[in-house]
Amino acid sequence: MPDDFFNNNYLNAPEEDVNAKVERLTNEGYSFSISQCYSDSFRIFSKYSGLFVGFTLLFIVAIFVPTLFAKIQVLPSIISSFINPALLAGLALTVRKIMKDEGVIFNDFFSGFAFLKMLFIRSIVTTIVISGISALIFYYIFGDFSIMNKNPQDIVDLLLQKKDEVNFALVFFLFLPIIYLGVAWYFADFFIVFHNKSFWEAMEMSRRLITKKWFLIFLFVLSVVVVNALGLLVFLVGFLFTFPLTMIATVVLFNNIVENQ
Repeated sequence: MPDDFFNNNYLNAPEEDVNAKVERLTNEGYSFSISQCYSDSFRIFSKYSGLFVGFTLLFIVAIFVPTLFAKIQVLPSIISSFINPALLAGLALTVRKIMKDEGVIFNDFFSGFAFLKMLFIRSIVTTIVISGISALIFYYIFGDFSIMNKNPQDIVDLLLQKKDEVNFALVFFLFLPIIYLGVAWYFADFFIVFHNKSFWEAMEMSRRLITKKWFLIFLFVLSVVVVNALGLLVFLVGFLFTFPLTMIATVVLFNNIVENQ
């Protein structure tokens, strides 16, 4: 018999073309509970905690290995654009199997590599757009594009030096498109791996769907950042638990919106 969790019928809603569903949800709206997402995430994590902690250790290694090639400036970013989205997609696909009450093994975390091409393109396009907007903002502030090559602490120090020259209210306004797009494209990879969409279809579907409830999704994303920051503060060990917990909650949120409404 399925676990009680699956009585939520997240994945048992009547079949509906995902394009039509996104259109309907965009027009009619949708609802969700952030606390319920985390509650369901905890139940999934508790049942497969060993697998998820093991995945998180693997993901941490995947983050740090590219830094070994830091002398080749663009290589770490390219490697990360290949590996990280595919691993996170594999996590999402694994969570999806669990929600369907199917058996899972550690190799399922690598299933996202089947969508490597579209995930990589989506990652590159996102990076180009966000970096392009950032470059224009930094040029406005410093009159120099090369400032983006400096480390964050140096940039903060330079900003403080210019505190009497720069209109920080305007700078915040200029950063709003980055914040908006960062949240609006939050579901893009799910549309790629769950619904086999192209990178641009996925990005547009995510943007349209999330824009309908942008602020609420922003609060969820903010909760993901805060929870993981707290995990890092607990001697870094907490991150082994908070990272999978928040990533599972993100999959639950997507399924609650797209598959169950």
